[in-house]
Amino acid sequence: MRRLAVLAEEYATGSKDPSHAIFSSLFNRMKRLPEGKLSLAMDKTSEPKTQRRVAHFWRNEDGSTTIETVIWLPIFMLLLGLIINVAMVFFNESQITRIVQDGNRAFSLGRLEDPKAVEDYIAERLAYLEATLTINSGRTGGVITTTLSTPATDLMPFKFMTTAFDSVRVGIRAQHIIEF
Repeated sequence: MRRLAVLAEEYATGSKDPSHAIFSSLFNRMKRLPEGKLSLAMDKTSEPKTQRRVAHFWRNEDGSTTIETVIWLPIFMLLLGLIINVAMVFFNESQITRIVQDGNRAFSLGRLEDPKAVEDYIAERLAYLEATLTINSGRTGGVITTTLSTPATDLMPFKFMTTAFDSVRVGIRAQHIIEF
């Protein structure tokens, strides 16, 4: 900037060639301060105030991340909720499997008297799920077999977008050899 001021001063005093286009356009935009120094004056009357504001609005990028967040955050939250719902179905399925196997093992060791006791044992242990359970236990030969079925939507913690899973049922079948 200092070099530019020196060149403009030389042009103003006549020591530089006035035909040079850069100096002539620069000198037209310069104004002389009281101390004899030159300062670059911007011509603000060249475009109306409204046009300047509109141009500033389109160039300004403040808040652009806010707009993107407002657009994408709900989509990511729905996706996260869907992932949590499906993950909880798989988690609860593993819990149900363990409890059904525990009931069959308890019967095979003689701790439970009959298949109806196995069904009651399983229903009692899975009461915290508050799910609609269909439990059937039976003894065939030397094997206890238990089947359990429940709607997948009953195992989901968030009750949104469940209509896509209305026809999905989680089924468990476990067998254990009777040891007594």
